[in-house]
Amino acid sequence: MKKNYANALFITSTIISSILLMQMICYLFSIFYGFALSFNLFQACQQLFQVIGVPFIEYVLLGLVCYSVLHAGLLIVQQAIQKRKMNKKLLHFVNVERSLELTKLMENRQKSLLVIEHREPLAITMGFFKPKIILSTGLGELLSKDEMKAVLFHEAYHQKKFDPLKSFLIHLFATVIWYIPLLKWISQQYIIIQEVMADDYAMKKSGNPIDISNALLKMIKNRQQKKQSFTYVSFAESSVNYRIKYILDPDKAYSIRLPFLSTIASLNIFVILSILFIITLI
Repeated sequence: MKKNYANALFITSTIISSILLMQMICYLFSIFYGFALSFNLFQACQQLFQVIGVPFIEYVLLGLVCYSVLHAGLLIVQQAIQKRKMNKKLLHFVNVERSLELTKLMENRQKSLLVIEHREPLAITMGFFKPKIILSTGLGELLSKDEMKAVLFHEAYHQKKFDPLKSFLIHLFATVIWYIPLLKWISQQYIIIQEVMADDYAMKKSGNPIDISNALLKMIKNRQQKKQSFTYVSFAESSVNYRIKYILDPDKAYSIRLPFLSTIASLNIFVILSILFIITLI
């Protein structure tokens, strides 16, 4: 059921956001390159503002569209730059021997795993199309062998499901299209379910919930690393309360309750855009 929740949230966010962003891009092309569009929500808004006698709002609309598209492009470029810098930095701290040792514990040994020389406990998965697991030597000193293996299973799940890419996309949509508040809620819920599912996978693979719970508590207690500017999924940075509850009671169903105000506001925006769309067809 949790997997269905996660898929539904990701697909919903992607469909809503992709449609709006594509409409925005087409709208900008129609303005700057002078070709007509048969159906476009933002062009419908522009025409309505002209009809009701408030053409100056056209410029507000154009500003919003330009901001959204440019903001999305900027975030994508920033991620690419930060990821490249991080990859170069990591190469100087890789512990090859320890990396090979832990890779042998993975089901698919072709997957990327790096152990870096770092005194603070660290366990993250980063990379969009070829995600790799990054563990620190400090983590190895903190956890037992079984606990380390449970963390490795947790991160392997994120790697297998391309969670860094999905997390970035769903965060991108919520940030750029901020005027649909439901997208922010979807982003928050998706992160929670994402971590719970990774914990569930680790518990099933290790056969013991104690290992993953001990590892989580130890890392929370010793957590010192700062939030990085690139997108990644971290073992002990998010959804801690929900994860502890799930580890203690894995049979309890995870329920999603839509936030009333955010849902109503988002639906109203869609209704207004739909009405504008219909007006252009009449």
